Amino acid sequence: MAAIGLAILAPVAVAAPGDVHTSQSRDIAAGPASSDPERLTVVGSTLFFTADHPTYGRELWKTTAGGVTSLVRNIAAGAAASDPLELTAVGSTLFFTAMDSAGDRELWKSDGTGAGTVRVRNIRTVAPPNGSSAPGELTEVNGTLFFAASDNAGDRELWKSNGVGSGTVRVRNIYPTGSANVRELTSFAGALFFVATQQDGSRIWRSDGLAAGTVRVSSVSMIPQALTVVGSKLFFTGETGTYNREPWVSDGSSAGTKMLRNLDPEPGVPSNPSQLTDVGGTLFFSADVGGDRELYKSDGTAAGTRIVRNVNLTQDTLPLGLTAYNGKLYFSGRNNFDAELYVSDGTFAGTKLVKDIYNQGASSPTGLTVAGGFLFFRALTFFDPTFPGTVYDQLIRSDGTTAGTIPVGAMGVADDEVPAGFVDFQGTLYYRDSSAGFGVELWQATIEN
Repeated sequence: MAAIGLAILAPVAVAAPGDVHTSQSRDIAAGPASSDPERLTVVGSTLFFTADHPTYGRELWKTTAGGVTSLVRNIAAGAAASDPLELTAVGSTLFFTAMDSAGDRELWKSDGTGAGTVRVRNIRTVAPPNGSSAPGELTEVNGTLFFAASDNAGDRELWKSNGVGSGTVRVRNIYPTGSANVRELTSFAGALFFVATQQDGSRIWRSDGLAAGTVRVSSVSMIPQALTVVGSKLFFTGETGTYNREPWVSDGSSAGTKMLRNLDPEPGVPSNPSQLTDVGGTLFFSADVGGDRELYKSDGTAAGTRIVRNVNLTQDTLPLGLTAYNGKLYFSGRNNFDAELYVSDGTFAGTKLVKDIYNQGASSPTGLTVAGGFLFFRALTFFDPTFPGTVYDQLIRSDGTTAGTIPVGAMGVADDEVPAGFVDFQGTLYYRDSSAGFGVELWQATIEN
């Protein structure tokens, strides 16, 4: 009788929903060189970004939904860099700024093909090196691109574009005898809201894209900053001759534009609100009152603008990276000098530590980004006792629970540059990272469904 051999098979790991698999998308700059992908921007079924290549310099690249990564166009000839900036989606078109071979930075657009990647208009026609209109603050409102640009006189005013040269025009000369220094462009209530300067100060403005419809909203000069839309309200920070920088709100009208609350009543001391973030129709932000920076929230009323919780009673909680996820706010907060992941539902009891990720010190979560139904971020996870002072970080995946906040991917020596640049592209997390033998390249984290 023939012997029967029994083969004992190793158990096969079965992928479970939520499992994350990280991999390099493409080694654009071969070997240990870095392509340093930046400005990852999703336009429909294409992920655009900029990357360095030894032959082309820093140019526009793309990754398709099928995972194919390629150069879009070498805009500046040879290895000179066109250095695309301000990547902005308007429908199925990518708008951006780029330099040509002469170093002239103007407005460009792309449909993802080389032939369809073209300059829209040469706005400032004076000779280089002063010939750049340097478009900035590219913002889409109802299918129209608005932006700030410098004309031949060097005045920075409001412009708009429909994607063709003849349709790329200045909206209004807001400050005829100087530069309006247009900034903080924000889509709100079906119009463009922005900040502009005239001889009597800086205010909130509104535009429907026409000169006659481009008007001042606020009657008081308050140097607005950080315009943030939350539901039917526009929040921002402002300072006047009477009050230093405090939270403001607007409904889009002059009468409805007002300071919310003087959080720090000490004369001459601002609360300096920052990181204004919309979470389900409630504004969350950090503010410094009495030298203590903590988490605050606002419903748009003075009474409803208040501290959420003083997590750290001995020093600043120093909330950072405020990010909405599953109807709650997640952020990096300090307690006993250690920065870890916190969550808040807007109540005192509901503002608490999610997980002490690094129990030997601060994990310092950064780059909080939602992708594929999870919250991702970078955090320090390990201290190497054999090399004093050397710590390692990892990509972390969280479902908002302690048990569901886990490291994924490989550890790397802590570096402010990687992993970073997180963006959700069709349910997959794309980001910049590095590994042994490779420089900083484009990576992806695929999430099992």
